[in-house]
Amino acid sequence: MSSAPSAPSNPVVAENSVAAPLAAIAPAPAPAPASSSSSSSSSSPVAPVPLVEPAKPKAPLSGYFLFLAAHRTSVKAANPTLGIGPIGKLLGKMWGELGDADKAQFTDKASTAKALYVEKIKEWKKEMAEFVAKGGVPTSTNVDNSDPRLPVMPLARIKKIMKMDPDVHNMSKEALFLMTKMTDLFLEHLGEASIKQAHGQKRKSVRVEDINSAIRATSSARFLEADFPITGPSDHKRTKLNDASLEQVVAGPMDSFLNKKKESTSTASSSTASSEKKVVAGNAVEKIKEVVEKR
Repeated sequence: MSSAPSAPSNPVVAENSVAAPLAAIAPAPAPAPASSSSSSSSSSPVAPVPLVEPAKPKAPLSGYFLFLAAHRTSVKAANPTLGIGPIGKLLGKMWGELGDADKAQFTDKASTAKALYVEKIKEWKKEMAEFVAKGGVPTSTNVDNSDPRLPVMPLARIKKIMKMDPDVHNMSKEALFLMTKMTDLFLEHLGEASIKQAHGQKRKSVRVEDINSAIRATSSARFLEADFPITGPSDHKRTKLNDASLEQVVAGPMDSFLNKKKESTSTASSSTASSEKKVVAGNAVEKIKEVVEKR
């Protein structure tokens, strides 16, 4: 008759022998589900942050305009029948009659505001430089007129004109910038042509008939003929335009400087040549005298 199995002497070995087959039977733990934010970020790209143009600080009012803002209401109430012009004259007369001590309360405020404005402009210029470096296009109110590449015409005015077309509903900043720059170039070209027409009439001032003739003499401006009709007979003679004639008439500061330099150089060379001729002639006379004396 078989005996019952004896219990192991070491309880730790017995516990391990029982836990090993249970661990093999138990299922493995399921992996933790990924968070929704990580899955969405990996599947969809991050949207780019839109460029926001920094607002240009508003220029402060001068002491005179601070005085106008403080007294315009009272002057208008005392003179309800006067218009804007006469009220402005009264305020200007009041400002002129003020003493230095009374003006100081307005001029001091203007000086303090101007100092703050200068600091704000410095910060704004740095922000604008970063905005342009990132690819932003500044509007007409935030442009630096010292850069000739920037448009002169206001972008808001060109945008308003473009939206007069019923087919134009909206436009990008880049398209508006290009249209404004092209408008600048076209007006510059038309102005040069009008100056050429005025010079053809022996005049320095440009008149309406000069613009009319320039429009009809320039092929790229013929679409303006209906907007600039010839109202009556005129003795104005149209001058044919070409690139060479425009360059001769319309000259910038550098062209004028170079022309003056050429004229001075030619004058100096002609004077030098005439002096050399005088020297040669004087030498010839001296030699003739020597020959005559020897004989």
